[in-house]
Amino acid sequence: MFGPDKCGSTNKVHFIFRHKNPTSGKYVEHHLKNPPMPVNDKLSHVYTAVIYPNNTLKLLIDGEEKKTADLLSSDFEPTVIPPETIPDPEDKKPEDWDDRAKIPDPEASKPDDWDEEAPREIEDLEAEKPEVTIESLILCTWTFLLFWWSASGTLEIFFPIFIMMCGLIHSFPCAISSPL
Repeated sequence: MFGPDKCGSTNKVHFIFRHKNPTSGKYVEHHLKNPPMPVNDKLSHVYTAVIYPNNTLKLLIDGEEKKTADLLSSDFEPTVIPPETIPDPEDKKPEDWDDRAKIPDPEASKPDDWDEEAPREIEDLEAEKPEVTIESLILCTWTFLLFWWSASGTLEIFFPIFIMMCGLIHSFPCAISSPL
């Protein structure tokens, strides 16, 4: 069922569809949650429901999209696909259940050689930062462009240019050789 409903306290555009439950074989009506409001004037209006093969729904009023929904999502009540877990009304927490996010372990202890004054991170004194030069930046840029352009299928145009650039950078040895 589809269309505007302006009866009594109801003032919405209904979209209701029936679906046969494959398990039980019963037909169930699924109602759109939060439907759009109909136009409230004395003029005629065109209400359109479009259902796409990917199970999406669009409701249009006078050609203007008012609502988009997924037929298989929680946009409908009841949902077409039932929840993975069914709430058990008789399910209760045990009497000794602890709701704290973190529960301290009474048997946990710090190691004997634990130092509270030690820094959280130890700086590596032997680590060296690589030297950044113009030549290394150019090489990195051309390498990036080569891979980017090769993804678009224009590798044969830019490969010789890349090889030529490697030859221009004398302080940076280039291990790539031209296949030509």
